[in-house]
Amino acid sequence: DKLVGGPQAGLVVGRSELIARLRGDPLARAMRPDKVTLAAVAATLGLYRAGREELEIPLWRAVATPVAELEKRARQVAGALGGPVEAIPTEATFGGGALPGEVLASFGIALAHPKPGALAAALRTGHPAVVGRIEDGRVLLDVRTVEPDRDGELEAAVRAALAGPDRGNRRRARGTTES
Repeated sequence: DKLVGGPQAGLVVGRSELIARLRGDPLARAMRPDKVTLAAVAATLGLYRAGREELEIPLWRAVATPVAELEKRARQVAGALGGPVEAIPTEATFGGGALPGEVLASFGIALAHPKPGALAAALRTGHPAVVGRIEDGRVLLDVRTVEPDRDGELEAAVRAALAGPDRGNRRRARGTTES
């Protein structure tokens, strides 16, 4: 599961007699993927076969992004936000089945705030939700985890969270029709 960086699905590979035993288990029916999932796995494997995984699969696109590009993006976002925001080098940790425990040099923005936990909570509950971590008393947002075309949304989410819950919620309420 998760080894190819695509849909939430796994592959069972092995000797035919072991696969046959697995097929006989009642849990096999509940775990059987549908046609859409199988098509998504096939399409993802096709990207690998075509050598396009670094362009098409978000995980590998993030891994392949050069640190210099991340630094440039972090400095642009931090500069646009101004105030208690700083672009800093950091490390990204990739979890899950694809890269368990792997660490990669990265760049992020550090947000100084008197209540970093409250700021982190405001970011998580904002729209869009932004998940960061608290390091050295600051909220750290790693730009490696953000698609480049969404940097503007990240900037807006940080502005709303820094503005406080009342102003951010009022702005969201006026700008959406969600119930």
